[in-house]
Amino acid sequence: MYSIDIKSDCGCWSSPIKLGRYYWAVGAGLFTSQQLHIPTTSGTQTVNMVYDCGTNSSQVFIEREIDEYLLTIGNADIDLLFISHLDKDHISGISYLYKQLSNMGKEIKKIYYPFLELSELVYLASSPRNQSIRSILFSIDDYLNEYANEVIAVPPEDMDRSRSTSLPGLSFGGNSAHFSVWNFSFSVLPSYDKRDGFYDDLSASLSMSKIDLLSKINDSHFRDKLFTNNLNLLKQCYRNQRGLRDLNNTSLCVYSGPPENKSKNYKTFNSKHMSVNQASKSRLAKWNPRPGWIGTGDAPLASNRNVNDFNKLFDKFKIHCDSITVPHHGSIKNWNNSIMTNFPIGSYCFAGANGQYKHPSPFVVSQINNLGHFFMNMTEFINTRFSESYSIYYR
Repeated sequence: MYSIDIKSDCGCWSSPIKLGRYYWAVGAGLFTSQQLHIPTTSGTQTVNMVYDCGTNSSQVFIEREIDEYLLTIGNADIDLLFISHLDKDHISGISYLYKQLSNMGKEIKKIYYPFLELSELVYLASSPRNQSIRSILFSIDDYLNEYANEVIAVPPEDMDRSRSTSLPGLSFGGNSAHFSVWNFSFSVLPSYDKRDGFYDDLSASLSMSKIDLLSKINDSHFRDKLFTNNLNLLKQCYRNQRGLRDLNNTSLCVYSGPPENKSKNYKTFNSKHMSVNQASKSRLAKWNPRPGWIGTGDAPLASNRNVNDFNKLFDKFKIHCDSITVPHHGSIKNWNNSIMTNFPIGSYCFAGANGQYKHPSPFVVSQINNLGHFFMNMTEFINTRFSESYSIYYR
């Protein structure tokens, strides 16, 4: 697991951290953002983070929401952009986001995304839904480097040797002493399903051995010819795998919240919501909601093995959380009730979905409600946007 600490030279005891968290209405996709105002002895510093930026619905929706988002952060850079995975509905807005920032003289400083082996990229590019971004997938480093100062591919977690790796953080204020006041921790869960069936079907259809096929896809000319001459076959082999519509089960999961060791050293106040519904009224203008959040992308958490890996990595942060972006837009194929272990009753479970691909699943929504939590769904309609604001005081 990788970790980025945000530090201040004042302890944020008398002047609180101000947190704004936003869930944008992009339809069948995901676009979330967070803005932190960090007090220091020399004034307030701002950190802007985005988690995913795309849609399978009309690009009009993601561009509308990006424009609104940029109004909320003012004339500012994006410090951290996390991409959970490389499906269109999570990345289709990045180029427009960069364009609009550039027009303001601003930039994306760092992008983190999950590393994928070439064999994984081939079957991801075979998805009927991803044909419009196929060329991007095979040059993802070059593509992302156009949009950020630094691009980092995060490898899958080795659960047998899992340990926290601290990356360069952000320190604010001129005093020599600095205190950790916020943390971003993230991990790509290991993928146990290597989709052998896809390559079994494809190699048999091409009258090749699977070993030979996996070797030849390293050649860009072979790949180009493969997709030019056999696109329908690739799509069919993709569809054949147990009836799944989406085989991408590599996702970057992210925690954003107080540092792990701060469990008894802060208090929070929830001051407002952009969309006030019955659920949000339950904790509006109240002290001590948990300000942390976890994003899960399209992580395949249905199996006990996978959800156990997820909990092994993220349970230590749940003490700070009462918000989560649920996996795969609330798909039943990615859900396990154990995801919500150690979340407090009344937590918010967010998804960006409008019924496309049967997301969100009514079963998942009912399970979340039965567990005592609130399911919050953003569609393409503006009135489904959601935001919340916190003041966090350390003591």
